[in-house]
Amino acid sequence: MYRELILLYLLWGCNWSVMKACAEFFSPLSCSTLRFVIGAAVLLAASFAMRRRIPERRHWPWIAVVGATQVAYCNVAMQMCIADLGAGLAAVISYCMPLWMAVMAHFFLDERLTLRKAGGILVSIGGIAMLAGVGGGSSFGIEPLLWCISSSVVWAASGIVIKLRLKDCDGMALTTWQMAIGAAMLLGVTAVVPQPAPVWTLKSAALMAYNGVLASAVAFFLWMHILSKMEAAKAGAYVLVVPVVGVLSGIVFLGESLSAAGLLGIALVLGGVMAVQRSPKAGASGS
Repeated sequence: MYRELILLYLLWGCNWSVMKACAEFFSPLSCSTLRFVIGAAVLLAASFAMRRRIPERRHWPWIAVVGATQVAYCNVAMQMCIADLGAGLAAVISYCMPLWMAVMAHFFLDERLTLRKAGGILVSIGGIAMLAGVGGGSSFGIEPLLWCISSSVVWAASGIVIKLRLKDCDGMALTTWQMAIGAAMLLGVTAVVPQPAPVWTLKSAALMAYNGVLASAVAFFLWMHILSKMEAAKAGAYVLVVPVVGVLSGIVFLGESLSAAGLLGIALVLGGVMAVQRSPKAGASGS
């Protein structure tokens, strides 16, 4: 399982740099839509080539719910808030997702929320706040804040739905069809909300290929696989390492710098994740 986690960290973490570079060629909404359309197309082609079975009828309503929430709503909500809140604060609020997931899992999945588990998640979120450099006295309205919080809560809730209602659904089929439904909804949004035309060059095509194939098709499949094999709270906490890889990728690929506060933030994130990993287990093991 740790190999899958490391690969997920690399794919989603490095995608922070890719998304930053994409801003030169695509509007935020167009970028998200293209990303998931490509991801869905790749997964559909792979599923048909591998002759994977269509999900059972009882799974379809829940697959639609996850596609509408985890893929479509969460991405649109993030785009609605990030311009006003800034990337740093938006990242911190978004990565409160493991805390919401741990609380929901306590009530719906019989995964006990221990003090150590909650404390580890909060320490990691504090580390992300240091990495994001939140502060500066900027002001913003309540609406973008609500968009961002709702994105975090909805992502967590969709993970609980997967554990409750889709745990016996084939992982490949689940990933494929939830992304296809989400992509279709994002296409509908872009049809209603006019977007600037994408700028296609060899560089922008390569960036979008990474975004669609690796950061969407492959990474979402890995996330579904990881979520199916361990406690929801632990899976959510492990994802907190992604911003750390994102910061390091910015240093390597974009020439960004890392302050002493950033180093402390990385230490807090990793320490918090270790605390969650070592908490008494109430369900499946993450090793």
